[in-house]
Amino acid sequence: MSSLALNSEGDFATTKTGARIIAKFQRADGKIPHEIARVPVFDWFKAIRTRSLRRMRRPLYLVAVYDYVSTKRRP
Repeated sequence: MSSLALNSEGDFATTKTGARIIAKFQRADGKIPHEIARVPVFDWFKAIRTRSLRRMRRPLYLVAVYDYVSTKRRP
């Protein structure tokens, strides 16, 4: 959600970095983790099956990427 504010302020580099990190950790079935550890100890998705499988993550990710693309194109 913070990407919408970053885009409105013109901080597209931070939004782009965040979107790339999320895409890197997105599972093959499209699920996105709630938290991404900076120093991964083990794979949370495999270890705890019910962790962070909230349904709103994917739609919000799509909204953030759309906002990034459409806001960046504005003059």
